[in-house]
Amino acid sequence: TMCIMGEPTELTSMLERLHKVSDRRASLGDLAHLSDRELEVAMLIASGYSDSDIATTICRSLRTVHAHRRMLGRKMGVERRHEISRQMCARGLIAQ
Repeated sequence: TMCIMGEPTELTSMLERLHKVSDRRASLGDLAHLSDRELEVAMLIASGYSDSDIATTICRSLRTVHAHRRMLGRKMGVERRHEISRQMCARGLIAQ
């Protein structure tokens, strides 16, 4: 667990939620077809991370993050980042 001065970071708690959500894939409904990485990227987008921040956080290139975001858009039927955020919040997968 990543900690700063003994306190869990927001990212740590978000990743813990991701693992719980991933373990309960059936509860995702129409998002059950998303990969764990796509769920992670969607949660980071919904938490306000920029594409550059996401790339750094998940140790992938910016181009890879853009590819994940495009695939999320296709799978979720949306075109913009805020629409991904809205869907994640509406499903209770991320705090509003």
